[in-house]
Amino acid sequence: MKTSRLLTFSIVPFLGSAPLVAAPYLWDGGSLADSFIATPENWDPDGAPPSDLTTDLVFDGTARLAPNFSLPFSANSLTFNDNAAGKTLTVQNGGHAIFADGYSQTTDATTDVSGSGSTFTTARGFEFLGNSALNITDGGSFSNSAWTNLAASDWGNATVLVDGAGSSFSTAEVFIGANGYTGTLTFANGTTGSIGYTGMATSYGSTGRLHVQSGSTLTMCSLLLTQGYVGDNGGEFTVDGAGPVVTQTAGALLILGDSGGSSANLTAGDGGTFTSGTGTVYLNESGTLSP
Repeated sequence: MKTSRLLTFSIVPFLGSAPLVAAPYLWDGGSLADSFIATPENWDPDGAPPSDLTTDLVFDGTARLAPNFSLPFSANSLTFNDNAAGKTLTVQNGGHAIFADGYSQTTDATTDVSGSGSTFTTARGFEFLGNSALNITDGGSFSNSAWTNLAASDWGNATVLVDGAGSSFSTAEVFIGANGYTGTLTFANGTTGSIGYTGMATSYGSTGRLHVQSGSTLTMCSLLLTQGYVGDNGGEFTVDGAGPVVTQTAGALLILGDSGGSSANLTAGDGGTFTSGTGTVYLNESGTLSP
């Protein structure tokens, strides 16, 4: 069967070194009880795959296409076939997913990281495309030591929600909205964030939205909010609702708007606080900073 790699990743092994030959395991979702990868009946033939660097997982058909990684698991790859009905990756109940290589999430896919101690970690570029979503809730954690793209390529919108006390999101760089699509990143209800360089709505017809709300805190480096292109792109950065705090690091730049009329609005209100870095603040003719 011809397959299309709609959701593919490689995971750092928790177990020692492994042989070079991978063994394919085909998911059929045959369990009557759950979607756990450790349930033998979810595989064809019945039998749970080993947590091993040689393991390749293939998801097909329409049944239970929401693999649940509630325990540490290592694998070489995960592929959803082109006729797979849905694409959801779940890390919960203290589970850990550690990805060695880049991870691309496309075509209406969702990743959920929920519950205290649940972690999703990657060390290479990570893309959310094609009306996809990342939800980090109830104490879950996402960490990327490289760049993260939210709708920054040509395949649709993307959202990231970080919600609930103890939930956290960190990345070395983030790009929010490009090429005619909308990217949205929201911190809500006591969450924490750490972001390096941030670029929002940096190409024609795109929209970037960053919201820090309700007691959440975010530390960030330089911010480029809608700059360098003429026309219809727009950026919105809000800090509001019951004491959220955003702080730029020392030396960070703040660039709002451009000379071509694309809107860029940074608003701190309703108890929110935004503190810029010691770098230069560029407020171009289409940018607004309030209050």
